[in-house]
Amino acid sequence: MRLALDLFSIFAIGAGVFFFFAGTVALVRFPNSLSRLHALTKADNLGLGFVVLGLLPRAESRSPRSSSPSSGRSSSFRARRSDR
Repeated sequence: MRLALDLFSIFAIGAGVFFFFAGTVALVRFPNSLSRLHALTKADNLGLGFVVLGLLPRAESRSPRSSSPSSGRSSSFRARRSDR
């Protein structure tokens, strides 16, 4: 399972880098400023989406670890404050 997540991350981040590069090439090659900006924003947004998607399997969970129910405020905040 870990190998599959690593391969997915590599593929998604690689696709994101490819789209960032394609947007940069479009910025240099297209004739007028509107087509340059259109191609750049399309490619960069898609590239950013792929990079974030590739980094999601690597993200750590930020869920609270205490088992007590929350009373409107985050129990992880109280746990962090009491650890000091």
